Amino acid sequence: MKPGQAKLRRTSGVLSLIVCDERSNVPMGEVDFAGHGLLHQITMSDGLIVPVVELVLRLITGDGERVYRAFVNELEEGIMESLATLPEITVVLKSPKGDTFGTSPLANPFKATANESLGVISGLADKPWNGAHFATARAFVLAKDN
Repeated sequence: MKPGQAKLRRTSGVLSLIVCDERSNVPMGEVDFAGHGLLHQITMSDGLIVPVVELVLRLITGDGERVYRAFVNELEEGIMESLATLPEITVVLKSPKGDTFGTSPLANPFKATANESLGVISGLADKPWNGAHFATARAFVLAKDN
């Protein structure tokens, strides 16, 4: 992973949000987290609609903020359902080399988006997408921001 990227990971049945940054970019001590989610519905050239759930986590300090983005493909079994019900999620801070340098429990700021997205995603599942479709849709979302 590169700094600014994030991903959800289930380890031993526990869902965590892994965020990547250089240790020097993340002040230790008093920080606040804020987050929100977005549901993008990307129409492919063949007419297939691919849902891309984007999770945005902000780490806020007195000096500014760092932003981390994760993308959820509902093809990953049960991720959205877990995200919709968990009262808390653990944020794990990792370096680009994969070294863990911090963890923090966080009241789950993504519950509402996950709950709202489940119905839309369920409706789109009649015409299932694949990993390649999702990768293309994710790239489209990232390109819109540049």
